[in-house]
Amino acid sequence: MKQIGNLVACWWRDKRAISMLSTNASPEMGTAQCRTKDGPVEKHIPESVLVYNANMGGVDRHDQLRSYYPIGSKSHKWWRCCLWFLLEVAALNAYILYQQMPRLPGAPKPLVHFQFHLQIAKSLMKGSSRKRNYREATAVAGLAVEGTSVEHQRVRLAGRKKQCYMCKQKDVRIASNKRPETVFGCSLCNTHLCDELCFNQFHAKLN
Repeated sequence: MKQIGNLVACWWRDKRAISMLSTNASPEMGTAQCRTKDGPVEKHIPESVLVYNANMGGVDRHDQLRSYYPIGSKSHKWWRCCLWFLLEVAALNAYILYQQMPRLPGAPKPLVHFQFHLQIAKSLMKGSSRKRNYREATAVAGLAVEGTSVEHQRVRLAGRKKQCYMCKQKDVRIASNKRPETVFGCSLCNTHLCDELCFNQFHAKLN
């Protein structure tokens, strides 16, 4: 066991190895009665493990509620998984505190879990999406290729990111050996093109 400030790190092995971080236990050993085939036996167990065993029902319930509305997507990058986990825990803890708030007589019914998450999403979207879309539209407006119809303009296409058509043809790859993906492309051809160079090269081939 090791302690830094109020954070205690513990590694302990009983039936299997267990690693724990706790801010709610001291770096000391406690005792507990364990059943064996020869009868009860007193074992020395880290206090952080004893605290967890005493409250594991709440921990499991927390994990269950957190699994209902996961944030982010699967990733091989560890820092992203940690970020998604922290955001999920923060959102769920906020909901638990919200449920525990005193209600005034005649107040509307409290939000259910899904409604609470939906309200968080709406609050985060307020005041940011309009500015972002305006900047994106300004950056790509009026990019027409010489010799083509004015309808051929590089705009943000509906839907998710897709691989750039020209980069795929040229087998261009970026970090992690992936081809560039983009949400921008030609408004008339409905083809994803990552930048102005690919946009011009694509339409030059058409001509």
